[in-house]
Amino acid sequence: MLPLTILGLRLMGFQRCHRLCRRWAQPGASPSPRDGELERVQDTDRLVRWAAGTGPYRNSCLARALIVWSLLRREGIETRLRLGVRKQRERFQAHAWIEYQGQAVNQDRLAQHSYVPFEQTFPLPDGLERGPWAAS
Repeated sequence: MLPLTILGLRLMGFQRCHRLCRRWAQPGASPSPRDGELERVQDTDRLVRWAAGTGPYRNSCLARALIVWSLLRREGIETRLRLGVRKQRERFQAHAWIEYQGQAVNQDRLAQHSYVPFEQTFPLPDGLERGPWAAS
């Protein structure tokens, strides 16, 4: 799934790739937290990070976060895909991470506090697919 997501992001851009992942990852059973759900979120994130570190392809935090979000959504686990920015040493930097119940998952807890997240979280509500931020 990682190579396809990376390729999709490069060829189609974020909006279209996100839309495809959202269609593939139709929500499962329950939007309310269940026993062991936090562990499942952390395990999924850890497995995707491991896969990203073993492949011959160059991946990004956006591709990893999009895959984790899709896999968890498919299991009915509600998470948020967050995008944030910062300026460090005169360089603009961006980062993507997953939040579960308002907290960044695993290693991205530091990112949650060092990047300024966009107010808009993902998935976008129905009807807001297009906006001034969307590419034409």
